[in-house]
Amino acid sequence: MEAILEKKPLKKTLEIESLLKPIDLELHIPGSKSVTHRAFIMAALANGVSHIENPCLCSDTRATLKGLSSLGVNIEENSEGLVIHGTGGQFEVVHDSLCFENSGTSLRFFVTLCTLANRPITITGDKRMEERPIGAMIDALLELGCKIVYLKSNGYPPVKIFPGLTGGKCHLRGDISSQYFSSILISSPFASQSVQILPTSAIHSRPYIDITLSMMNQFGIEVNQDNQTQLLEISNQKKYTATNYVVEGDFSSASYFFAAVAILGGNITLKGLNSHSHQGDIIFLEILHRMGCQVLVNSEGIHLSRSPNKNLIGLSIDMGNCPDLVQSMCIVASFASTASYISNIAHLKHKETDRIEATASELRHLGVGVETTSHSMKIIPQKTYHGGKVATYNDHRMAMAFAIMGLKVPGISIENPSCVNKSFPQFFELLNQFYA
Repeated sequence: MEAILEKKPLKKTLEIESLLKPIDLELHIPGSKSVTHRAFIMAALANGVSHIENPCLCSDTRATLKGLSSLGVNIEENSEGLVIHGTGGQFEVVHDSLCFENSGTSLRFFVTLCTLANRPITITGDKRMEERPIGAMIDALLELGCKIVYLKSNGYPPVKIFPGLTGGKCHLRGDISSQYFSSILISSPFASQSVQILPTSAIHSRPYIDITLSMMNQFGIEVNQDNQTQLLEISNQKKYTATNYVVEGDFSSASYFFAAVAILGGNITLKGLNSHSHQGDIIFLEILHRMGCQVLVNSEGIHLSRSPNKNLIGLSIDMGNCPDLVQSMCIVASFASTASYISNIAHLKHKETDRIEATASELRHLGVGVETTSHSMKIIPQKTYHGGKVATYNDHRMAMAFAIMGLKVPGISIENPSCVNKSFPQFFELLNQFYA
């Protein structure tokens, strides 16, 4: 059977060969992108030398590494990971203009991080990044004594950031991006005084904030939380400590392979994942179990299976805390015996593309019934689907999710497959093992 991945660069359009049998496979999942971003930055802020093992090295995290190098951080790469020489929060600017291309996490984290630098820095990204809002975070930082100037449109990159993070109390919306909270949290130990962050709305993607808080604790920083008001308080009396940190496997990346077994049947064992992880996307195991799959966790890894004779059941589910799973969920839901209703996903409009409309458009193109609102999707399974060329909108998660659909539906091809390099460069290499 012809391989999906060739040794030469991926084609501009890649046809996915469908599988005619259930899956029986074991794979190792690479490190978490979300954890890797945070580990790199916390190590750079620490006093001393940190060793980061099993990092996710993709275009997004390499954008973070490039940004840290521009702030004077000494970074060494070896066979096990990276060695990062911490600065103790004292950044000596090497390049005063940083472009993070399409890495929203990098750009948002560096907005606060650059207030710790010794001179002004301009931060920008690609055309899509200039359409992704950061105004709520900038407003909060202005409350904390920062000086930040918009260079084009108010509320959006590019921005010029001046040295200085005073601290105090700020108010921050939680319904746009959890990265606003993580950005301020990570740099707050270096403010002139303690920092208090008060959410002014419900927080979407809360598990990503929990990842930040857990990792700050592992690097020596404790954040006080008020369970009633959701107030977060960070003291400036303690600083990060250099740490040898092993990055756990990425549940967002794992979701595609779990989804493949859900729609094709069979079983898969994924290694490298932490069954007690703070990653919000671990909930995909619970979702698939409710839909009709079996889940087993043991010393070998996480096993997921489904008998090809057992129907998948549609669900009504709030996915506000796991936005990166929505496309995977839509693919699985397309093969359920009943409709699925996915709600609380308005914030998907601010991702690499408008993921509600992009996903709905491509599903309809392949014959799936889809209804959308500004904050929800309804997936209505049909008896048969047809192949077609899937536009990815330069969104890595579009490419990976619809490639999985191509394992079930003959004739699906993926435009711009190399966009998976943003988060998961090994994706097609691992997918190729399904044909062994």
